[in-house]
Amino acid sequence: PGSTALLKRFAGGLGLGIGASVAGGCTVGQGLTGLALLAPSSFVVMAAIFGGSSVATFLARPPNSPGGGAS
Repeated sequence: PGSTALLKRFAGGLGLGIGASVAGGCTVGQGLTGLALLAPSSFVVMAAIFGGSSVATFLARPPNSPGGGAS
């Protein structure tokens, strides 16, 4: 990949690392520990994560790709 793509990937990884540090954990930890303990807040958070990811994926897809995308 070109230097612009590498810079974007590095910035994204850095943002994820900072966000996980500020939040005191990450989504994997939330899913593994919270759901295993049947914590109600974990079910809400994981539903929001999956829902947000689905919407973001739908909106980020090109309109002519299989599966839709925002027009």
